[in-house]
Amino acid sequence: MIRTGKLAGVLAGLVLVIGSGGLHVYAQDVQPVIARPDLALSARDLPPGYEEIEPLGLRVRGVPVEARVLRGTDPALGPVLILSWAFQEATTPDESYIARLGRDAAHFLTRYFQSVMHLSDWDDLDPAGIGGQAALFSFHYELLATGRGGDGALAVFSRNDVIGVVATFNLNGRATTDLRQYARIVDSRLARETALVQPSR
Repeated sequence: MIRTGKLAGVLAGLVLVIGSGGLHVYAQDVQPVIARPDLALSARDLPPGYEEIEPLGLRVRGVPVEARVLRGTDPALGPVLILSWAFQEATTPDESYIARLGRDAAHFLTRYFQSVMHLSDWDDLDPAGIGGQAALFSFHYELLATGRGGDGALAVFSRNDVIGVVATFNLNGRATTDLRQYARIVDSRLARETALVQPSR
């Protein structure tokens, strides 16, 4: 069985840069985003056996956004790794914007991880029950050093102007099921956050 510590170490050492030179998903000039690490997953949201390790150095259009990395110690019980981050836009994205952001995020992860793992078999899934707008994908991954790997899932979703992203890497074939569960935790926070700033009637 693949060593979860080795996989986590490989991913934790990577730096994701989304923005210039990375993802190009914005057709128009927009204001800088605001990082919202308070809305992302933490070890407190997960069952016993998960620990938060060094975050990825993620940047969205030049703005640092903490991308949390949560490592599981028992691959039979859930994901070996969970990535989670959230940020706030200056305007509310529409459905096509989130769909484009999801597709580009999938393409970006495939390209960015290509030196250490091969991500393949991306498939669009029904994101029902996650976010007001959402894109959901499943994929497979294989570590180049060992040839071992498993299944993964990625969700990009929004509530009004707040966007959440969750990715799961599993060894037990339940990446999509687990992702839906954990994405709903983040989504509930997005929903509460945006409800608080809605004007009263």
